[in-house]
Amino acid sequence: MENNDSRVLEILKSVMREMFNTFLYVLSTGIYPMSRILVLILPYLMLMVGLMWYKDSGLSMKIVFLIIPLLVNLLAYFLKSFANRIGKGETPPVPNERFTSDNGDGEISVEHSRLQELILFVNDYEEWLERKGYLRR
Repeated sequence: MENNDSRVLEILKSVMREMFNTFLYVLSTGIYPMSRILVLILPYLMLMVGLMWYKDSGLSMKIVFLIIPLLVNLLAYFLKSFANRIGKGETPPVPNERFTSDNGDGEISVEHSRLQELILFVNDYEEWLERKGYLRR
């Protein structure tokens, strides 16, 4: 019975881990478009929430219309900045450190341990170039 329970718990952990990884992937690939959509729907969101707050609590509409745009724009700015830092936004991806090294005689090399990272970076950079229309398939 205990063996069966531990197997069920292990399966649940595995499913939760997979859901979390999927959420992180969707968040990292779609964070820049989400910030743009948020800015586009701001006027409608502001009107909806403002009317609901006014109806429920009687708050002044001026306060609501000053607070909501500020909060939404701060969130949009955060999402855009985050997307730019992970290479999925407006700015091109930038590696944390150089991939190549020059030995002084003109020989340029890349550490073997960083080849996979270099390939992933080149892929991110090519995707950014395609999104901006600088590179065709």
